[in-house]
Amino acid sequence: MIHSSYAWRETDSNVELTVPLKGCSPKSLDILLCRNHIKLSCSPFLLDLPLKHDIDVDSVESKAVLNNGTLHITLAKLSEGVIWGELLFEGTKEEINQRREAAFAERTARIQRQHEKRMEQRIEDERMALKMQMALEEDERQLIEVKKTTEKKEAEEALYKTLADLPPAAAARIRADQPDSDNDANSSDEATDTTSSTSDSVPISTVISTARPSALPTQHVSIPPPRATIRATFQHTARPFQTPARESTVSTEREFLLKNNPSLLNGGAGAGNGAPGSNDIGDVDASWIAKKGEEFHNAGDYSSAASAFSSSMKKDSTMVETLVHRAASYLQLGDAEHCLADLVSAEKGVEVSPGGNDASIRHKIELIRAIVSAQQQKEKADQRLKSGDTSGALLLYDEAISMAPAFIPAVANRSACHLAMSDFRASVTDCTAALDMLEKSDSDDPSLDESSSFQPRLEVEVRKKLKDAVLRRRVLALKQLGQSEGPNEGDAKETARAEEDTGVDRVVAELDSVD
Repeated sequence: MIHSSYAWRETDSNVELTVPLKGCSPKSLDILLCRNHIKLSCSPFLLDLPLKHDIDVDSVESKAVLNNGTLHITLAKLSEGVIWGELLFEGTKEEINQRREAAFAERTARIQRQHEKRMEQRIEDERMALKMQMALEEDERQLIEVKKTTEKKEAEEALYKTLADLPPAAAARIRADQPDSDNDANSSDEATDTTSSTSDSVPISTVISTARPSALPTQHVSIPPPRATIRATFQHTARPFQTPARESTVSTEREFLLKNNPSLLNGGAGAGNGAPGSNDIGDVDASWIAKKGEEFHNAGDYSSAASAFSSSMKKDSTMVETLVHRAASYLQLGDAEHCLADLVSAEKGVEVSPGGNDASIRHKIELIRAIVSAQQQKEKADQRLKSGDTSGALLLYDEAISMAPAFIPAVANRSACHLAMSDFRASVTDCTAALDMLEKSDSDDPSLDESSSFQPRLEVEVRKKLKDAVLRRRVLALKQLGQSEGPNEGDAKETARAEEDTGVDRVVAELDSVD
């Protein structure tokens, strides 16, 4: 990490910084701005400045622009008109740390308040939107009710007008056709009550009577018997892959089946290792489930990968390589017990059912077991180092690295052990090796040791902390050796801030923070 140089000037209202960052892209630039502190990082550059006075971080004038490899930062002064004279705050290290912590705490609280304010505004906006929607729906409902009432009134008026225009002879015939039975009268009364509310209205039964001539003879219609009930059965075309035909890739599916289970090509029902009558390849083919487990593992979903490998083994317990893959997933999950158990079962499987791929399987078993053993030795070494037994810790670190030379955590922590023992040259060597392996693992460099592909993957945050810790250790060791350049670094100068204390307490505290 290189401390970047900078230039600054001030006006009555602003402080302006100019920082050269050659080769730095805006995506990799990270700026942290507090009330009296500014920190920026853009690998391999780092700048950490405790400011003499406070700045207004919320001002629109506080901004940063990266142009042609130069970062221009404008900071608005909190007290306009005050001339600083000096950019940096001068004081003891403890005072600087206290100001920094207070500024970071204030920044965290300000971000939290802004977040809460945004959430409250969002809730209020949603509430207003809901009220507006409800008001709109109420207006629409009232409009529909008005239209229904108007249409009903117009229909009734048209009906009453038609009845009023009937000639006297038609009216007499209507009265003569009125039914005399009580049931018909009751029905007429009910119909009249539902459609008329005035004493002058004509009953609806009268309208119905005008629509049927009284002279028509009564007709008797026979109703046919109900049709017989039948059961229709539909059967879809059997497909090993449960995907719609319009979305499937037939050639790819056929190629997979030819490689893994040709018996599924002719319909597939009940073929393979699964349940009889199943049409889903996930139910009948163990190799397909194992392939899905490998996809989960490569994507970093190790829990799902272990579950898929277990399902595959239930359908075909002779798949030794699947056991090895599940052991690799358990290793990533930190489950050493199940990992070693799968390795033992895989070795027995190779002995019972030898095949053409035995050499590769045995090699993978040895690599995974070596990493598990190295990890266990590294954990023991960490405990020794934390307890102050640096010599015992160094022996255990050496054993772990001899088992897995590319085991990055062991190499990184051995550098801390060398530093605690004041073996600065050895510490620089281990730091350089650890940084080189971290960089190669980021880019999947093929020159890495083969065992690196099975190493437990470090999360991004843990990886960053480990890299920063190794960089600090190398700076400390180089400082003790009186050097300003790290090996194989060219013109890159290690100018990061570092403590003079290289004792066990310092190293143990750093190990705890990284682990």
